[in-house]
Amino acid sequence: MYLVKLHLKRKGNTLYIQIKNHFTCMILLGVVAQFTAIFTHAGILDISSKEIVNAPKSNKTNDKEEFQQKNQETAENFNPITTEINNGGFRAKSADGNFTLDLGGRIQVDFISLSGVQNLDTDRGDLRRLRLNITGTLYKVWDYRFESDFGGNDFTDNFGINNPVLTYGFFKFTGFNPVNFTFGYQRVPVSMESIVGSNWTTFQERSLANSLINNEVIGRRRLGLVMEASGDQWTHWTAQTGFYGAGFNNIMESAENWGASGRVTFAPIVNPSQVIHIGGSTYYRNFTNDPSLDFSVSPESHLSPNFIGTNLIPGAQNTLLLQGELSTVWGAFHAQSEYLYTQIERKSSLSQPHFNGWYTQAGYFLTGESRNYIPRKGAYGQTNPNHPMDQGGWGAWEVAARYSTINLNSQGIYGGEENNFTFGINWWATHNTLFRANYVHAMANSHNSLARSHKKFNADIFMMRAQLNF
Repeated sequence: MYLVKLHLKRKGNTLYIQIKNHFTCMILLGVVAQFTAIFTHAGILDISSKEIVNAPKSNKTNDKEEFQQKNQETAENFNPITTEINNGGFRAKSADGNFTLDLGGRIQVDFISLSGVQNLDTDRGDLRRLRLNITGTLYKVWDYRFESDFGGNDFTDNFGINNPVLTYGFFKFTGFNPVNFTFGYQRVPVSMESIVGSNWTTFQERSLANSLINNEVIGRRRLGLVMEASGDQWTHWTAQTGFYGAGFNNIMESAENWGASGRVTFAPIVNPSQVIHIGGSTYYRNFTNDPSLDFSVSPESHLSPNFIGTNLIPGAQNTLLLQGELSTVWGAFHAQSEYLYTQIERKSSLSQPHFNGWYTQAGYFLTGESRNYIPRKGAYGQTNPNHPMDQGGWGAWEVAARYSTINLNSQGIYGGEENNFTFGINWWATHNTLFRANYVHAMANSHNSLARSHKKFNADIFMMRAQLNF
């Protein structure tokens, strides 16, 4: 798939340009439409019609007075556009704030070294993510976000650049505050760890338990409609519910493959240096046809081979995921834990397996910062160093540790078990620059249900990342 593929066609004396990539065409049309709206609203682009045929003649005095009056009216109604470039990227905004357009993105470069597993030892690097996004507002009550990822390849393959994959494409209506509606391709609001963006996670990769969500059939991102609300009466709270079809690449299957989710959070204590957070969520997916469901677990390193996983689980009719979460911030210290349980309903003649996983983690900012909690989202956001390097400081230094586990053995399905210890150090050099290193000690018990055998082994994985977000 090409990012842009042009075809030149001539019809008579007119030359046409045809864009073959539908996603690229959608983005280009969106940018043109947004800038047109901003410029028109600002008075720079005048698309009104003018009556000039058979116009009556007037004397020079009247013409001069009319010209001066129109100039004054134009000056009073003119809404200039302001633009700026900062750590958040590029922004264009109309004077009254009705229209905004932001261009941003993230770049993440990874390296790993795997040892301890026979015939699997490796040293690799890749462009983990190269994401470009367009976000903004329309008439103050419509938010939008379109984003594509161009990363995901090893550096030996086209310098790590890949064909674009849509990661977000939605509109959000905020006119019924505090209730918002989001329609489009978006992240399913399940699990704090899954909701927090990869820019602001404590570790380089999410835990083992997250494999129960990050599944091609179940799906972390789906096309759907989400209703959300939040408030701070007696305590900070959020509530979200959504209905979804299939993924972006198989939209035509939406009627046969649908899902629903819900998430509720409470934060009885919220201030810049103290947080107590409690939450839970559920995610149901229904399959009319056999979805070719299986579970494969990354050892918290996407460049390492998967150590455990099920074979194909035939006859799946639906899945139900239940999740609970606890988190706290106490000064420079923060901690977080989640438990996930997935139940698979199959045809009556087949067993009904269930899998589970959980993790617990803690971190500490050596330089005194606190993890940034966002009450209206019930999740964590950008880490802001107290003394960033671009202002003469040393940035924010953080150390962290995590234990995670997952069990994929149930009712005749033998996918294996894995337990991981992860240790990390993060250097948030500036507000938009991060360097991190992680060490993972993985202990896997890999089953082979066909050969009725299993294999236990340990692996050591060292990882590093350089990140720039804008």
